[in-house]
Amino acid sequence: MDNVTINTYTQKTADFVIRYDSVVGGISDYFLKAFSGNSRILDIGCGSGRDLRILHELGYSADGIDPCRKFVEHAKGRISQYGAEVSVDALPKLSTVKDKSYDAVLCSAVMMHVPEEELFDAAYAIRRVLSEKGSLLISIPLRDSTIDPETQRDADGRLFNGTSPEQLELLFERIGFQMLKRWDTPDALQRSRRQWATMLFQLESSAGSRPIDTIESVLNKDAKVATYKLALFRSLAEIAVTNYKLAGWLEDGKVKVPLAALAEKWIEYYWPIIEAKEFIPQTTGRAIAFRKPLEDLVLYYRSRGGLSAFSLEYRNAEMSEEGHQLLNKLFSKLKQTIWSQPVKYAGGGEAFSVFQYDKTDKTVLVGSDIWKELSLMGTWIQDATILRWAELTERISEKRETRIKASTVIDCLLTVPITQRDVGAAKKFYDTLKDKRCVWSDNSITDKYDLDHAIPFSLWKNNDLWNLLPAKSTVNSNKSDKLPTQALVQSRKDCIVDYWNCMNDAYPARFEYEAEKFVGIGAFDSSNWENRLFATFAEAVEITAIQRGVDRWSIPVAARKPVRGEPKLRIVYEEPDPSAMYARVVPLYSLQAAAGAFSGVQEVEPEGWVEVDTRRRLRKGMFVAQVVGHSMEPRIPDGSYCLFDSPVVGSRNDRIVLVQHHSIEDPDHGGRYTVKLYESRKHVYSDEAQTAWVHDQILLKPLNPEYENITIAADLEELSVVAEFLEVLDI
Repeated sequence: MDNVTINTYTQKTADFVIRYDSVVGGISDYFLKAFSGNSRILDIGCGSGRDLRILHELGYSADGIDPCRKFVEHAKGRISQYGAEVSVDALPKLSTVKDKSYDAVLCSAVMMHVPEEELFDAAYAIRRVLSEKGSLLISIPLRDSTIDPETQRDADGRLFNGTSPEQLELLFERIGFQMLKRWDTPDALQRSRRQWATMLFQLESSAGSRPIDTIESVLNKDAKVATYKLALFRSLAEIAVTNYKLAGWLEDGKVKVPLAALAEKWIEYYWPIIEAKEFIPQTTGRAIAFRKPLEDLVLYYRSRGGLSAFSLEYRNAEMSEEGHQLLNKLFSKLKQTIWSQPVKYAGGGEAFSVFQYDKTDKTVLVGSDIWKELSLMGTWIQDATILRWAELTERISEKRETRIKASTVIDCLLTVPITQRDVGAAKKFYDTLKDKRCVWSDNSITDKYDLDHAIPFSLWKNNDLWNLLPAKSTVNSNKSDKLPTQALVQSRKDCIVDYWNCMNDAYPARFEYEAEKFVGIGAFDSSNWENRLFATFAEAVEITAIQRGVDRWSIPVAARKPVRGEPKLRIVYEEPDPSAMYARVVPLYSLQAAAGAFSGVQEVEPEGWVEVDTRRRLRKGMFVAQVVGHSMEPRIPDGSYCLFDSPVVGSRNDRIVLVQHHSIEDPDHGGRYTVKLYESRKHVYSDEAQTAWVHDQILLKPLNPEYENITIAADLEELSVVAEFLEVLDI
C-alpha cells in the first residue's frame, strides 16, 4: 500500500468519513449477488466501516482491515454491536490474516492505491486468505480524468496506479480466479469525471500445488542468505516474456534455458549494485561469489562509458582483448554460481528439487508447468522479485554499519543497459539512407523522423536493432506506447524486412546477436532467417498485447491499392486547413474511439484526418472508421474503411448503425460496440395521461447468415446509437 496515500487518509480521516458515509448504493448494490448467505467476509480497506455495517445488516459475518489506524478506530465504534474484528493491516502483506480463513473478500476502491510493483503480491495475498471457491468482489476506477498522468496522484496526493480492469482481470485469472461478472457504473459520489468497474471473481479449486504456488514458495518461504534465487527467477521470467525462443522443449516435458543467457541477465542486474557509490551487500555472509570479477569489469569500463558502453561493445563484438579476458573470468564464475546455488537449492529441500542442471549442454532445466506460469505471469513476477530483492537487501544491510534503503536498491535494479534514448547506432544508419519511407504509413520521409520502438520501450525496455524502425514524427507520436494491429504488422512485412536486411549489413555482429536472442539459438543462421524473425516479431506483438492489455493502433494500410488509379483515401496527420475540414477531409477514428467520442462518454482526438472521394456532401459529424470482422459481409467486407454520420436522426429501423451498449459482446472483436442492422420491436402503451410507443426489444442484426442476432432488452438509457453507416470507401 502506498505510504503517501495512507498518510493522506490519516490526516483527513474526518473528511473522508463524511464523504464515504454520504454514499448511497455503489458497490453495496452487488453484495447479495456476490456473496452467499453464510459467507464469512473480509473487507480489505474497510475505511469508515460503511460497507462493514451494511454487510452485517444483510446478515453476513464480516471483519475488516485498513492501513489507516484512525479509520480502524472509527469502524470499530460503528459496528461494535456485531462483534466483528477490525484491525490495522494492508495489502500486499495481510500479515494478520490466516490462510484460507474467509469465504469471500471485499476489496472496494483499494487496488488503485497499491504500487504497481506490489500488485502481484497483493493479488496472491487475497488468494491466500480465501477458501476454495471463495468469492472476490473488487472495484477500481474505470475512467478518471482528475488524476495527474505524470505523478499518478489526485489532488489529495493519493496514488492511482492506472491499472485497468482488463489488466486486473488478467492478473487474477492467471493465479486461479475466474471472473463471473463485471458492472461498469457512474461514481456513487456523483463525480462526473470518475467511473468505476466492479468485478466479481471466484477462486477455482486448486487441488495440489499449482506452478504459481511453487514459484511463490521459493520467492517467499525459502530461507535466503543471498539474492541469488531472486535473480534466478527474475532472469527466467524476463527470458520467458521477451526471449522465449531461447528456450528448448524436451520430450520429458521440461524446458531448457541456456545458462549463458541467465548469466548475461545477471550482469545487467548486479552491475549497478556493484557500481554504486556505497557498498550494497547481497549476502548475509561473505561477499557474493562473483563480486571480484564483476568489480574488475565495472572498474575497467568506468572511464569508458559504464554498463551502456559494455553492452554496446559486447553486442557489436568490439570488446578489447583485456575486456574479453575480464568478461570470460566473470562468465565462468557466474555460471558456476547460478547452477551450484539457486538452481540447486531452490525449494529449500532436496538438491535440484525445482530446477535441474544439464552439464552436457550447459542448460538449466525447468518444468514445463513452471515455464508456462513464467511465460504468462512473467511481467508480474519480475516486478515482485525486484521488490523482494530490495527488501531482502535492506534487511541484510541492517546488520552492517550502513543501512541501505529499499528504494535505493530498486533504482539500481531498474537500470537498463541501453536507455530509451540510446539509439545512436540505428539513428546514424537511418540518417545515411536516402530513400526512407515511414515504416507504418509508407509515406516518404524527406525531413524530420523518429526511431519508433515497434514494441514500445515502456513494455519491453528493448533497444535491439530489429525493434528500431524509422517513422514520420507525426506517425510515431500518434502511435505512442500502443502496439500495431496484426493487420498493420502483416501489411508492412516487406518494408520491415528490408530495413532489417540493411541493418544486418551495417551492424552484422550486433544484429545477429540481438536477433538470435529473440528468435532462438541457431535460427538466425538459416537461409530463412527473415521469415523466422518476422514471425517471432508478429507473435511477440500479439502475446504482449493480450497479456499486458495494451491498446492497439493502426492507420489506413498503405499497401492496399485500388485496381485502377490512385488510392482514394489519404491520411493527413497534420492538422488540416480549417477550410478543408468537412469540405474535403473528415476525422479518422477507431470504432471504439468513435463509440466513446460520439456517444459523449469521453473526449477523443481523431487519429488523423482523411480525404475521401464520395458523391455525398460532407458535413460535421461525418467520420471514417475501419470495420473489422465478417458479420456484415458482403455489404461491409472485413477490414473496410467506411464513412459514418452522427448523430442518427429519425427512425433507426432498417438502418446500419454503430451502437454502444454495456452488454454487447460483438462476435468479431468482443467489444461493447458493434456495427449492425438496427431493428426495434415495440408496442403502443396508453393510459389516461398519454399514448406512446414503448420498446419491447432491440435486435442488432448481422447481414452474414453465419452470425446470430444480438438481442438487447429495451433499456434505452444504456443504449447509444452513435452513428449511421453511409458507405464503404474505395481504397
